[in-house]
Amino acid sequence: MLKKNNRIKSPIIFQKILNQGKRKDSQYFKIIFCKNDKKISRFAVIVSTKVHRLAVKRNFLKRRIKNILRELVSFLPRGIDILIIVKKNCFNINFKETRKQLKEFLIEILKN
Repeated sequence: MLKKNNRIKSPIIFQKILNQGKRKDSQYFKIIFCKNDKKISRFAVIVSTKVHRLAVKRNFLKRRIKNILRELVSFLPRGIDILIIVKKNCFNINFKETRKQLKEFLIEILKN
């Protein structure tokens, strides 16, 4: 689980990221990110009902991704709000592959 100060919960911040953020797509994720005025990075994970209709399965995927993010927080640059939208085919890969894909994609995006 992510620490409380690394989570995005406010609808105002969600709207700011959606409206002003840069968007990047991969095979498994869509990531929207923008800078924040804090010294920490904050994350949110969205898994739509289009990915899976059962809430149990969607929550499982969210927990999996938040666990990966908890490990990656120290490697990522600070001061960025990141919104991760999970695509349908992410459900078909295992934990190791999910970790690898997400880590590579985040590092590639945030280098620039």
